[in-house]
Amino acid sequence: ILGGKLMESHLQQFIHNLYIKHSRSLYQRAYHLLGDKEKAEELMQEAFVIAADKVYQLQEHPNPLGWLHKTLSNLIYKELRKIHTSDFPFGDDIDLFPNYLDLTDLTHLLPVQLSEDERNILLLRYQYNYSYQEMANILGISQSACGMRLQRAKKHCRNLLKKEKII
Repeated sequence: ILGGKLMESHLQQFIHNLYIKHSRSLYQRAYHLLGDKEKAEELMQEAFVIAADKVYQLQEHPNPLGWLHKTLSNLIYKELRKIHTSDFPFGDDIDLFPNYLDLTDLTHLLPVQLSEDERNILLLRYQYNYSYQEMANILGISQSACGMRLQRAKKHCRNLLKKEKII
């Protein structure tokens, strides 16, 4: 269904063929840039929803794959802008621990409920004071993916510390 109307079968087939042929490479691109499987899948799907909404325009386009990549890129950059302007941007605006604590050995301060990945990224940042680029290199991910992982780990850690009434 497109705009409340059934999409003509040849247009449905056009979109279907694009999806079958290119969804994997589009997903991989989104995942590479975001480092988040769910968000990559969501944005890839959204690109195809937009393609279905603009199927007439897309069908006439000289490079439908380029059009899909551009649409996906716009969605990714929009998502990254949201992250940078969210309540928890990549910067270290979340103070997880009071200033008076000795952070030379954080392992005993981190909640046991954190995943190993969350523990590792928090240790890299707060105990070893690595930059985002250094952490990204160590973890083998992009700098933006590193920032998102750190953001999520800090938020989860903070919630657990509040729950345990440590902060």
